[in-house]
Amino acid sequence: MTVAEAAAPTSATKKPNLFTVILASSAGTAIEWYDFSLFGLNLVLLTSLFIPAQEQSIGLLFTLALHGTGFVVRPLGALIFGRLGDRLGRKRTFLVTLVMMGCTTMMIGLLPTYATAGLLAPALLAALRLAQGLALGGEYGGAGLYVAEHSPPHRRGYYTSFMQATAASGLLFALATMLTLQLLLGPEDYRAWGWRVPFLLSGVLLAVSVYIRLRLSESPVFEGLRDRGEIAKSPIRDSFMDPENRRRMFGAIFGACAGQGVTFHTAQFLVLTLLLTWKKLSFLEATLAVAAAQLLTTPCYIFFGHLSDRIGRKKLMVWGAVGGCVTFLPIFIGIDWAAEHGNVHWVALIALLSLGMLWTTVSYAPTAAYLTELFPARIRYTSISVSLNVGAGVFGGMSPLIAGVLVERTGQPLMALAYPIGMCAVSALLGQLLLRETLPPH
Repeated sequence: MTVAEAAAPTSATKKPNLFTVILASSAGTAIEWYDFSLFGLNLVLLTSLFIPAQEQSIGLLFTLALHGTGFVVRPLGALIFGRLGDRLGRKRTFLVTLVMMGCTTMMIGLLPTYATAGLLAPALLAALRLAQGLALGGEYGGAGLYVAEHSPPHRRGYYTSFMQATAASGLLFALATMLTLQLLLGPEDYRAWGWRVPFLLSGVLLAVSVYIRLRLSESPVFEGLRDRGEIAKSPIRDSFMDPENRRRMFGAIFGACAGQGVTFHTAQFLVLTLLLTWKKLSFLEATLAVAAAQLLTTPCYIFFGHLSDRIGRKKLMVWGAVGGCVTFLPIFIGIDWAAEHGNVHWVALIALLSLGMLWTTVSYAPTAAYLTELFPARIRYTSISVSLNVGAGVFGGMSPLIAGVLVERTGQPLMALAYPIGMCAVSALLGQLLLRETLPPH
């Protein structure tokens, strides 16, 4: 009954305007991804500020590890906030995660650097990154689920794709903010103090988003469960003890979310790190190229979300993983040519970056609709959050760190692709074998 449960709201509940639901949920998600992305986009700079100068060679691996750790703790956040979402409601829970993310991001902007506080500086940075990971572990599952439970079944892929697009928009806004500051301040002032401004700006964005989200009502599906007395007493236990639900989660983690997460982090964060460290582009050049590609591909989330309502969710998730597996190596070989130091072929570079990001839009666009339709409503928040944050969070989020270790060990920059290509292949195969289509019959 999982598909039916996600359908129209109960008659006793007045359904809010769908545009308001999407706007409020998307605004918060965009801001949370803005907050979380700032760390990944500033990896190289943060290494130089928070790691001793004599340890810079391993300092990047440490910072990559912090970036990855923020994703490793996401499943814990999924358990904590997933349980709250299934017990107390969708709205309250993702409001808490939003505030938590915004506050920790602002605090990163206030941290002392190694030159001022010594080893205390990276320790505080690590603690705040862990807090960010916990918050994000509960945010996306809740916000995407909230939109899905308000959406008509045959348009669910389209409406929830706005959530995926705004997650990408949060990254794009972070890139745009950094680019603007670099142009206004120059490289030296940006490195000295300007890097703090994007983190501190989170406070303003947080206030706006909280105001919007406070105006939302509870999900009609959750209200129906509450009215019927069907709220799960132990969502975590029910999610893991039911053999059928465990099979659903296993398929979702490895057949859908892992491939999507790996393509996302390879195309967004890993490529930026390699442009800075391998191709020796300036921070401004590398950021500009990634931002341009992100701007070009963001509308594709809406297109593929709509397409999933017509041809199904499973096909797109599998195709996205196959696309990453087949094209990542040619794309990065092309980047090696297009991003020659001092002679950047901008059109070719942006086109190659866009192709890598395109596979993210293919696999990511139907994810929220698919997971909502896959799991029973009473344990949906927990099951979705765990599946998404283990698959996309752990297996995807660790991509830059694993890539960094492989490059450090071998001295070959293209070895960074061994893990993303291998994981995409595994995800495509398991997705084809384990996933079932969830698109409601027309």
